[in-house]
Amino acid sequence: MAAVGKETDDVIYISGQVRDAILAMTGEQFRSEPILRNLHNRGRKADKHGNPWRVYELHHTQLVQETSPNR
Repeated sequence: MAAVGKETDDVIYISGQVRDAILAMTGEQFRSEPILRNLHNRGRKADKHGNPWRVYELHHTQLVQETSPNR
């Protein structure tokens, strides 16, 4: 959260490390395509220690619409 800021709410951010873990998941048990399709690179953000992290914003409302069974 330090890399994004406390003033931002109702937005889901993930680090590049989490994105890499999602990319590594395969199989019918986990469908990563909808998640990956809705990630948007927001650049590098420094945490409170000054360490840079690649940050991705997940457009979760679009993701829910895409994966809804009533669609």
